Amino acid sequence: MNLKKTASYIKHAALLGESTMQYWLRYFSNRRFPKDQEFYVVYTSLDHSIPFQTNSALDYWLVNFRFIPTSIRLGDSATGESFNDIRRAYVDIAREGCAAFRAVPTIMPHLKGHDGYALRAAQALLRPVNCSPSLHTAVPFFAYNSMQ
Repeated sequence: MNLKKTASYIKHAALLGESTMQYWLRYFSNRRFPKDQEFYVVYTSLDHSIPFQTNSALDYWLVNFRFIPTSIRLGDSATGESFNDIRRAYVDIAREGCAAFRAVPTIMPHLKGHDGYALRAAQALLRPVNCSPSLHTAVPFFAYNSMQ
């Protein structure tokens, strides 16, 4: 890798790291509610028809980190302004999702009895609030569409 490409890679990695921190800070700061907060339950009988794979829980934790290398490569082929637009849009996913969470707080019960360390960690560490709209689903859709 030549020096110019290395500098570009480091710059894009740093910028994406900044955007990722903004995304997660926004997301996690929006998970605090008063103890007496009422939530809308987003769980129906249709949820049972969705095949659940406990091994995919690790992807839940890694989805944003997997987005970074792809975005850095995109930054190498996009103009500076386009790359910044992509970074801003990524943070806007969290901003818009958090606005929706504040307007309509949602909760989905954690179903017990699953195996897998990643899933147990998610259920132990994360309250099941703000599950709709699903930001961990929005990010891959955003990544896919930004590559089109």
